[in-house]
Amino acid sequence: MRLGSALFVLPVFCLSGADLLSAAVPPLAKPASVQTAVLPPVSSIPRDVVGKVLASGPKRGPFAIDLGGVPTQVEVDPPAAEIFLPGSLVRGFLRPPAAAGLLPRLENLWPAEPGIFDVLEQGVKAIETALSDTEKRLGTGNPFPFHALMDERARMVTPERFKGRDVLVNFLYGRCSDPTMCSGTAQRMASLHAALPERLRSKVEMVFVTLDPDFDTPARCLQYLRNIGIERPGFCMLTGPAAATEGLYKLCGLRMERFGETGIQHTQITFWIDGEGRMKGTFPGKDVSVESMVGALVAGFSEAR
Repeated sequence: MRLGSALFVLPVFCLSGADLLSAAVPPLAKPASVQTAVLPPVSSIPRDVVGKVLASGPKRGPFAIDLGGVPTQVEVDPPAAEIFLPGSLVRGFLRPPAAAGLLPRLENLWPAEPGIFDVLEQGVKAIETALSDTEKRLGTGNPFPFHALMDERARMVTPERFKGRDVLVNFLYGRCSDPTMCSGTAQRMASLHAALPERLRSKVEMVFVTLDPDFDTPARCLQYLRNIGIERPGFCMLTGPAAATEGLYKLCGLRMERFGETGIQHTQITFWIDGEGRMKGTFPGKDVSVESMVGALVAGFSEAR
């Protein structure tokens, strides 16, 4: 589910002479044996709903939720019951029961309080305004725009949240299948955090921004942190409208490319933000050692005194 306006890039394709010739050949007639696909019955298609949580069960659900005045029991993603407490307004896709005797399933849950959408809209506009200036890209000394983002517990994030602490920002996504890429980056940040002198550990925050917000809802971000063993103080995973997460990535001067159904090719760079929320520097790629990063952080804190 996209929470805000999306950013679209129209691809330009160049055809060689051979490609042009093959493109001019009319397609083969469809065999008579091939039937037109039949759409599933309307009753089986997930529908977009908004409702108020009435009661949440154990950590793995289900919810009791008011859907238009109708109290309904639904299954949810495992951590959702911890995030969306009774009284919360939520939005998601309601999927009909898979079989008789089972509950419907409420998927892709996002907070739906009206005030949140106002904040998201303002944040997305701020990023889109920055992107409209082709010369404006984040550099040393620039404020890092934590706009229109929320953490793994669906709490809105502002620069004030990190004030007084240095922040290391990485872009990744939960469905990444290459263990040396996204999860490898997260584990390297965990090793870095553990290797910091104790006096600095509480002054550094490891922040992961998803590049796949349509899938990485707050509940899935929380599950991701748990799956890789870093759900603890000093770590958070941020999500939000695609226009915000992808726009922030582009403001950092980076490019990404989607492939297949879930793949995203992206640049691995760690951005270092100081305690005033300004860009301090970067650590390039996955080849930089934890030891050198620790040394740079320690030296950076010493210089700031």
